Amino acid sequence: MLNNSDRRNPGTGGFTLLELTVVLFIISATMAGISIAFSSYNAATAARRAAEVFAHDLSVGRSYAVRTRSVVKVVFTESTPSYRIESLLGDTLVERFFTGDSDFKLDTVDLQVTGDSIYFDARGRIDFSGISGSTGLVYFIAGGGRYQVKFNLLGTSRVSPL
Repeated sequence: MLNNSDRRNPGTGGFTLLELTVVLFIISATMAGISIAFSSYNAATAARRAAEVFAHDLSVGRSYAVRTRSVVKVVFTESTPSYRIESLLGDTLVERFFTGDSDFKLDTVDLQVTGDSIYFDARGRIDFSGISGSTGLVYFIAGGGRYQVKFNLLGTSRVSPL
């Protein structure tokens, strides 16, 4: 048998439509803020990751030049932006694009060399004839992220923020 304390009043349980709307608005505003912050973070770190990958690709090009005793060419296309590392024997070692569906979407890739190309000779040394000084520079820029890769005669490189 039920007494009066076990009966529920039909109008007092649950949430009102206004309360649900306010909660959903707060959740969607929070998610939007997180999404914006995360996309900004991804854009800023794309430049750093691309610079680190390029530093690794330089060592791949150098080791191929030494191993095969052939000239290896690193060609930048700043309008795309992209670069390609290829041997003069016809082998493409690495090809990276920084637009569209690529892993790293960059605003700018800028090799500070006349002709936008560098060469490793058969002994693995970079020909610095188009470079003023003893180090080469490449800039990687995306969103708020700006990184440079400095490399020397042997292709040894260092990534640092600008």
